[in-house]
Amino acid sequence: VFGAAKIGRAITEHKRAPELPEHLAAIVECSDDAIISKDLNGVILSWNAGAERLYGYTAAEAIGQPVTMLMPPDRQDEEPAILEQIGRGEQIQHYETIRRRKDGNLLDVSLTVSPLRDSHGRVIGASKIARDITERKLAQERLRQEFATIEQLNEVAKAVATELDLAKVVQIITDAGTRIVRAQFGAFFYNVRDENDGSYMLSTLSGVPKEAFANFPMPRATSLFGPTFRGEGVVRIDDVRKDPRFGKNPPYHGMPPGHLPVRSYLAVSVVSRSGEVVGGLFFGHPETDVFSERSGR
Repeated sequence: VFGAAKIGRAITEHKRAPELPEHLAAIVECSDDAIISKDLNGVILSWNAGAERLYGYTAAEAIGQPVTMLMPPDRQDEEPAILEQIGRGEQIQHYETIRRRKDGNLLDVSLTVSPLRDSHGRVIGASKIARDITERKLAQERLRQEFATIEQLNEVAKAVATELDLAKVVQIITDAGTRIVRAQFGAFFYNVRDENDGSYMLSTLSGVPKEAFANFPMPRATSLFGPTFRGEGVVRIDDVRKDPRFGKNPPYHGMPPGHLPVRSYLAVSVVSRSGEVVGGLFFGHPETDVFSERSGR
């Protein structure tokens, strides 16, 4: 009886054995991760549905191509090092790097690369599992920025608490604000009213010398600057040159010659404890889309 049972199990397992490769292939194809195989020359041999979703290339487009097509120009030197390690029979685990999609967008990935061996144990290629970690990286960067902001605010609080010179305090705040929002330059203007109800006095600059404003008049209550000096909330513009409020007031139409190359624009009212708007902090950057909604908080 025992002999028959053993023979029966052996026959059953023998019948199931051909199904194993199909079972493994189904697992690979259904995986959410990108699973790719390549030879020792770095040529792609297989490409699952997860790879199509992650990188944007179909299997027909990817198979037969060098895997370096997924690497940005500054990451091309990674492939020889990976192939050398795989050739020694070593596995690469959780290697974090950057790869490029078919549409040109970059994404953060974590790679696990394992040697592929033939029936004699010789390394003939590599299998690679790639997982998209872009969201995790973004979360880590946001957390890093939060800690950096808290640290800078603590330093500002210490400096303000010990500094008696008001001008120095305003400069400390302007410098810190410029760093926190990642602006290239920042400025603080006092809200000083003249007979025309529209003159503001430059107090501090950060990132550029005061000479940068030497040939320009002080700002007025234009549609762009007015809301800040009236305390109407944060003004954040991704590209000020495309904003309908920009460059509509004489004598200037558009960006005056010699002006700082502002594209990203952020302005925040500075309000006293009594509710009076004492001035405004203004930040600029020559690139577009620099300031997030969080920057104005």
